[in-house]
Amino acid sequence: MNLLRFTFSFTVAALVSSAFVISSQAEDGLDLKQTKAPEHSQEAHSEGDGPAHKLPEVKGPHKHVEKFGEGEKMRRFGSIEQRWKSQLEEARRLESIAKDDEAEKIYNSLAAPPYPEHLNKDAYPILIDFYAKRSRVKLIELYEKFSEKYTRDPELPEIYFRLGNLYREFGAFELAQDRFFKVLSTTIRGVRSDEDKRQFRQTSLRAQIEIADIYLQMGDHEKAAQFFDRLLRLEDLDVPDSTENRSRSEFKRAYSTYYKAKDLDDEKERNKQFARVIKWLLSSGAEGKPFYEVYPDNMHAPESHYLLATIYKRLGTLDSKDKAHEQVVMLLDKANKGVRAKKISLKDTTGLPASEGVKPWESKSNDYIWSNEDESWKDNKDDPADTDALAKISGHIDQWVRWQKKAGNQLANEHFESGETLSAIEIYQKMIILDSTPKWQAPIVYQLGLCFERLGGATYNPKAIQAYEILTNPAKNPKTWKTWTESVEKSLVKSGGSVDENLAAVLQNQEQFIYRMAQWRLKNLRWNLTAANEIKRLEN
Repeated sequence: MNLLRFTFSFTVAALVSSAFVISSQAEDGLDLKQTKAPEHSQEAHSEGDGPAHKLPEVKGPHKHVEKFGEGEKMRRFGSIEQRWKSQLEEARRLESIAKDDEAEKIYNSLAAPPYPEHLNKDAYPILIDFYAKRSRVKLIELYEKFSEKYTRDPELPEIYFRLGNLYREFGAFELAQDRFFKVLSTTIRGVRSDEDKRQFRQTSLRAQIEIADIYLQMGDHEKAAQFFDRLLRLEDLDVPDSTENRSRSEFKRAYSTYYKAKDLDDEKERNKQFARVIKWLLSSGAEGKPFYEVYPDNMHAPESHYLLATIYKRLGTLDSKDKAHEQVVMLLDKANKGVRAKKISLKDTTGLPASEGVKPWESKSNDYIWSNEDESWKDNKDDPADTDALAKISGHIDQWVRWQKKAGNQLANEHFESGETLSAIEIYQKMIILDSTPKWQAPIVYQLGLCFERLGGATYNPKAIQAYEILTNPAKNPKTWKTWTESVEKSLVKSGGSVDENLAAVLQNQEQFIYRMAQWRLKNLRWNLTAANEIKRLEN
């Protein structure tokens, strides 16, 4: 999970040259060389509206300093702000040479007496940055401590939102729900401007979506569907020029309604709910078009094909079976035509500089476009995507491949088992290009061999032989398979295995099973063809 950038409302006049930005993805953290010393007066301020308090006594090993006057203290040790900064510099130095344990101790000391409260609070962003890169558990502890101590901080809703995501990451769904609900109960606090109101509104909407999502994860499909349906009635669900919240809510409403309906005993009511899901997925957005057309680059676009195909199959009519086949073919065609996602929007948590009038922790979306000319992904400035972005883009594309494989495999096998052999062949042939590895392709080639063999005759028997030869003749292995057949043969020799001796054991190794079965079927097919030709010769 990528943490959003986060900044606190500092009581410090200028702790850094620009506001702290804390992110789990930050690679360098606070740049000490660009950090100014806090420019506080000698009077520190307590949290809230309480009275100012005096500089605290220096305790511990430096207690002897108390005998000096204030001027002597300043001369000998500098201001407490300067001492705080010097400790920060030392912690940064230790962190830079991988002495994290020592750095951690100093960082934590910056958030405790003898430093005054305003400096304690300023240490939290630094600690968040430190733990975000090292320990989710300690990060949770730190956020919880901050939320208990600074109950009126205007960034508290964002803190609770982050806590909700962290607890969710650990599978603590009830705790996650509680923190997301706290977002809703705290967003009204600290509102000072229209921009604040906008930010708090968006945080509240994000929290509601997460609440609905968790209900879905916990299997409470009824509440999930209700939450998403309620969200979709809001006109300001998304910020301008974004469809992120609406598209997510539209798909999840359909998804949760399907799961709520699929196990209903009442067939009439079940089919009624299925019809609602189909209607939603085929009439999405303001355009009223299929979800995968309105949101072609959305991460749920491939799954929407799969969900439609699944529902059509469950309806069980001849017409619905044809529609299921159509959805899977549409999904696979996007792979065959090289069309998955040409544009991918990724959440950028780097944030924008405060100078641009945007809160530093505010996230934005960056669009990445596939360049056919350069055969690379580029951002909206026409610069190549960096390593982190490429990893996320790859994950997004993998989403398409995953659902293409799942949908294709299920439907093709169902076609084969029900005797719809030509339909099975169509899907198997479209599936073959999804992955060039023998682990993926070899089983499909074998299934195609079975299909061709079943159809038989002068047209299909040669194709069956060709399929089995690909699996058993090293010279006919595809280039991407390298020496697949030879390696399988060697593994069989080592195991001494035979399909007839111990089928269960062989089945544990799918490659061996496919190889031996293809070998047997090829031999049997050739014998049958030879026998048939001899009979014809004798008859003539």
